[in-house]
Amino acid sequence: MIRNTTEAMKDPGERMMFLAASTGAGGPGQAIEEQERAGQAQLLASEQLPTDLNSDNQADFEALGFVFGDVTPGDPLFRSATLPNDWKRERSDHAMWSYIVDEHGRRRVRVFYQAAYYDRSAHMNLDTVYDYVGDCASTGKNVITDDTWATPSAVLTAARQHAEQYSRWEQRDLENDPSSEWTAAREACEALVAHFEGATEA
Repeated sequence: MIRNTTEAMKDPGERMMFLAASTGAGGPGQAIEEQERAGQAQLLASEQLPTDLNSDNQADFEALGFVFGDVTPGDPLFRSATLPNDWKRERSDHAMWSYIVDEHGRRRVRVFYQAAYYDRSAHMNLDTVYDYVGDCASTGKNVITDDTWATPSAVLTAARQHAEQYSRWEQRDLENDPSSEWTAAREACEALVAHFEGATEA
């Protein structure tokens, strides 16, 4: 169960515990970071997801196999939810962001949860093929295609778009830094374009 930190801090005992944590070596910032990490761990271990779908439609999630239940009593930020078969939750290095990955390990949903009691919020949104290809290009992951979502033609279109974008960013950075971080991403996208142009033309 995801803990409602805002409600919890209304308890005098909880406030005293947070105050004590804030007097440690890391100060209040460390206490907040611990609260954020705890929130991420609770989200990953729960059967809950945010009620706020950002700009996406619930029907789009349901078409993928998500099943949504009731809003969590006392916590309108979350509701019960079942993931599609073989999909799972995955943490990120940032305490406020987690992912839902499909059966191939591809990130399909981004989940934001800020557990800090003073500004608690949550939402999630579906990743697009464009998002997926960009993630692969920037992290060195292999692109995995299928017949319904990341089709070869969809990946080709996304790779072309990213290659153009990374090229612009690379040229901007090269004016000041000859080792632009976007060079590798551009080259990865160009390699995808070359590969999938051949695949779609075959």
